[in-house]
This record gives sequence, C-alpha cells and structure tokens, in this order.
Amino acid sequence: MWWRIVNVKTPDKGRRLRDDFQEPIKTVCCPQLDFLHKVVSWLDYWKSLKHDTGHLTHETHNALRHTSLALIQVASYCLNELGFKYVLLGKFQSDCLEDRFGRYRQLSGAQYHVSIRQIYEAEHKLRLQKVLELPESDEISPCPSTDEFRDALKQFQIAVTEEDIAAKQHTLPATTYVAGYCAHAALKKLTCEFCTENLVVESKTLTVEADELIASITRGGLKFPEAVVVNAVLMMNIVLEKLTSEEHAAKFYACEKQKELLVSMTTLFLEWNEDFDVCGNGHLPHVVMGYILSAAANTLLNNLCKRENNKLSEAKAVKRKLKTLQA
Repeated sequence: MWWRIVNVKTPDKGRRLRDDFQEPIKTVCCPQLDFLHKVVSWLDYWKSLKHDTGHLTHETHNALRHTSLALIQVASYCLNELGFKYVLLGKFQSDCLEDRFGRYRQLSGAQYHVSIRQIYEAEHKLRLQKVLELPESDEISPCPSTDEFRDALKQFQIAVTEEDIAAKQHTLPATTYVAGYCAHAALKKLTCEFCTENLVVESKTLTVEADELIASITRGGLKFPEAVVVNAVLMMNIVLEKLTSEEHAAKFYACEKQKELLVSMTTLFLEWNEDFDVCGNGHLPHVVMGYILSAAANTLLNNLCKRENNKLSEAKAVKRKLKTLQA
C-alpha cells in the first residue's frame, strides 16, 4: 500500500488501474496522506517497543519514517502554499541524480568509487557531448527508392480493389485498435504535439462505430487514431493477405526482407499526401507514415507467425494422436 501511494507519477494512473490510492493528491485530507500519517505513527510505536529481534535496522527505520513524513509535508506545502491543483509523490525521487553518477562511473572505466578528478573529466565529456549533438537519424536517412517499390509490385502483380476494402468492414474495430497502437508507437519516436494532432483525436469527440472497441476497454491510456492511420493499417492488412495467398506465398516467404517488402508495397497503394503535410517541427510526411507502417508491419507479421506456428502445432498434435491410436 505504501509503495502504491508514493509511486504515482501520472495523473490518470489511479483511473487506469481503478485504484483510489493511486490517484493524485488533491487535498491534505485525502486517504493517501491519512495512510502515510498512520505509517509514521506505527513506526514510532514500533520503535518504542524496543524489541531485540523482528525489527528493521536503525538506518532503514529512520529512512522509512523520514521519507513518509517528508512526503506528507511537501504535499501539504505544494497544495497550501504553492497552490498546486494536485501532487504526484512519484516525482520526488533521485533518478536523475543516480543517472548522472552512473554516467560518471561508466566514463571512468565502470568503477563504482570514482575520484574527484574522474568526476571533473567525466563532466567535461558529458558537456562536450551535449554541445556536439548528432543529427537525428531521420535527417540523414535516404528516402526510399520508388524504383524498388515498382519492381516489387511487378514481381507480385497485386491489386487492391474496392471489394477487398468492403470485405474488411467487419474487422474495422480491431483494425482501428491496432491503428491506435501504431499511432502511439509513432508518437513515442516523434514526441511532437503537431504530429499528435495529425494522428490521434480526442476521445470525447468520437461517434464512429469503428472506435467502439477502444471506447469499451480504454481507461484513459488508449489512442483513438485518425482515419489516415486506420486506412494505412487496413491497407497493409489487405496487402499482407494477398502476399500470403496460395499464389504468392512461396515467393513472399522466400524473400529476405519481408517487412521492408510489405511496407514498400503498402506505400504504393496509400493516398495520404493530402492528409499529411510537414508539421510545425519539420517532420516530413513520409517519415511519419514510415513510423506508422513500421509498427503496423511488426504487429501484423508477428500475428502471422503466431497463426502459422499454431497450425504446425495443431498438425503435429493430430499426427501424434493418430500414431497413438494406431499403436
């Protein structure tokens, strides 16, 4: 219980986990602070018993009491004096300091005990790395070759029709759910508020039937994707089914880079140039769509491998059962 209260780092953690003790602290009379007060009182009573066995060490006992009391006081100060709307106790930690000293140790030959001179030298290296930042990989990566895409299309002779899209209408809620994950994966790499507006929408404004699956299971953390993201995932699903059909399966499984081939062929069928533009932070449309298609390809190919492995396992089980019955 104590750890659940002090490890809250996001405002919606309590709602997502349906736990009132993991809600943000909004008043000084909340259950979380009352529990911490009880912990401090219990620790004082435990110390007064003066048992020889069955107790914490002196250092651990004082550290737990001091931490609990300090969190109560800092939460009260932030709410009463600073006027905070809520307090996240998980934000009061020393991870950044520990990370800095961890870098010092790594730059000093992975030594735990570092000298003052080694700290100065490591700090000089870290500051130099911050000044001489490397360019982003998106800025130096070459644009995908359209000629390779065209060759792949000629090799497999695949076409996506309106009938193919209409046949996937019943799977649209599941496709939208996967598209929400793809948008989430892309935004984790982009960390751009402009791209967020292009890829996801606010849940309160949704009235689309395709989003009913996400709306029924979300606790505040799932993404509701825009139509352009759903169309990209839907198109890749159709292309993958055609590549794994009896006509093209042998050639597709023989390819060395199946993911790149799937992304390349899906890109040919997408019409997203009007939906995307260079965002306010300079992210190019083909880069953003590349992140989406990459996440979609990972998900769909992973699902394909699991289905094929299940078929092999079931076939082996049937053969083993027949062999047992015939014995």
